[in-house]
Amino acid sequence: MIEDGRGQRRSVAPLFHGKAQAASYARTKRLSCTFVLLPVYSERFFELLAPELKENYENDDASEMVMHIPKAEEGEEEPQLMCMTIDDLGPAVANIFDSYQVFAGREIGLVTDFVTISEVATTITEVFFEETDADGTVRKGKLEKKDVTVDAWVEKKETTAKDLGQMFSYYSNTDAVKQRRSIAQTLELIPD
Repeated sequence: MIEDGRGQRRSVAPLFHGKAQAASYARTKRLSCTFVLLPVYSERFFELLAPELKENYENDDASEMVMHIPKAEEGEEEPQLMCMTIDDLGPAVANIFDSYQVFAGREIGLVTDFVTISEVATTITEVFFEETDADGTVRKGKLEKKDVTVDAWVEKKETTAKDLGQMFSYYSNTDAVKQRRSIAQTLELIPD
């Protein structure tokens, strides 16, 4: 909870606060509800970090890409985000609800990977901006990486980035959320 400019206390991530209140209510009424805690979709996360075309004004024929990388404040550890692909998410949730008797009344946190923004930026660079010649020489494409503050990055993106920023903060900095998620348990729910 934080205090807004009017002296009122409100949730940092209202969506998650509302879900927590619904879960608490269901427990007090002894309702048999199953809650599935979803992670960040890897596809959406990669899309948000995708480099943008930067015009090169010195040479009209050339262009290069620029990737804005949101960084943690100086002295802070870079947070790890809980991710899962959409392709894995559907079968996992289907298995939970197909086995209702096993999971009834439980909270199941799904996650298949924990990644930092730096790791994702490195992966994007290696996959899309490095080429290996026949002789084994690795050539790097033109990609400029710019570190920006999280606030500056959020302001540059569409308005949904503000909601995602709250979600990333909640997922990354809330120990209670981290403790309810297990890669091993999630992989048991995904068919081979």
